[in-house]
Amino acid sequence: MELKLLAGDYVPGAQGPELISGQEELAQRVLMRLTARRGAFPLLPEYGSRLYALPQVKASQRALAARQYAAEALAEETELVLTDVELLSVSEEGSELRLWLEYQGQPLRLQVEI
Repeated sequence: MELKLLAGDYVPGAQGPELISGQEELAQRVLMRLTARRGAFPLLPEYGSRLYALPQVKASQRALAARQYAAEALAEETELVLTDVELLSVSEEGSELRLWLEYQGQPLRLQVEI
């Protein structure tokens, strides 16, 4: 179980912060790993992704880079398999992608904005 986050803040519940589990917990962990900038946490240098750097990658290489950056970010989620990544948009303001994952045989699809 983890504390539920919404827009970077803990969600209050009746008895303290709200807790989540299961696929909701997994989705939150995945989104946190993908949206955090890799290297931004000195004590966790491997935490996060390099997806923020997609606008600097050549257009012809972006899809491959997006898959590589997502795989790096999710490497510590050992029970999670990244099956596909679709790059929806890339601009200096941010990027958007869709990911297909599998967790313990169950499919999970997430869309993330960086």
